[in-house]
Amino acid sequence: MAQKEFADFEVDVDLSEVNAWGGESRPPLPPGDYVLQATHVEQKPAKSSGNPMIVVEFTVVDGGDGECAGFKVFNNYVLTPNAMGRIKQLMIAVGGSLDGKIRASEIMGATIRATVIN
Repeated sequence: MAQKEFADFEVDVDLSEVNAWGGESRPPLPPGDYVLQATHVEQKPAKSSGNPMIVVEFTVVDGGDGECAGFKVFNNYVLTPNAMGRIKQLMIAVGGSLDGKIRASEIMGATIRATVIN
């Protein structure tokens, strides 16, 4: 396979007033161990595939030396055969049933321990 030729370039931009983490109002949650509470759960289709997806919003309750309380963490669980392991991990973590039904009521309000690795 032929290697593409590299062409150097320059673009004039002013990054002095831009947050290094993107457009968010604060940086992403630093790696570490946290206690999270599920504060919002909804089902909707995944934008890319249209497959059903469970979206869980977690709020940091404890961890990160207290500086991260209130931070939000979002996880999308697309309901495909390849994702069933992640969904089972979620249901075990929240103490939910493993009877073949995913109940939002078993996720909502649940408190879990999580390790953020970014």
